[in-house]
Amino acid sequence: MALEQAVNNIGVVLESTTLAQKELFDGTLVPLTPSLEVVRFPAYWIVSPSRHQSRKLVQVFKRWLLAAADEHERQMLSFLDQHGLNTHCTLDVFHNITRPK
Repeated sequence: MALEQAVNNIGVVLESTTLAQKELFDGTLVPLTPSLEVVRFPAYWIVSPSRHQSRKLVQVFKRWLLAAADEHERQMLSFLDQHGLNTHCTLDVFHNITRPK
């Protein structure tokens, strides 16, 4: 609802780039000011009962989900860079936690 209100010129919105991606990419919404740093918090949680972790289907889904998350992150970083927006990642250890060794 907050995104819709911002799109309809009712005000501004503090929202994640993930939820506002469509509006940002199509230009319906633009960053308020490039001087404000974009805080990134790339957190994706993949959970299941431990007994299912070794199942092939779970592993395939996990690989697909991580690839989709990587692609989303790449697109958003490219978009932010193209618009001259500085970013700050609040969770630089994300890949170390979630990536299989």
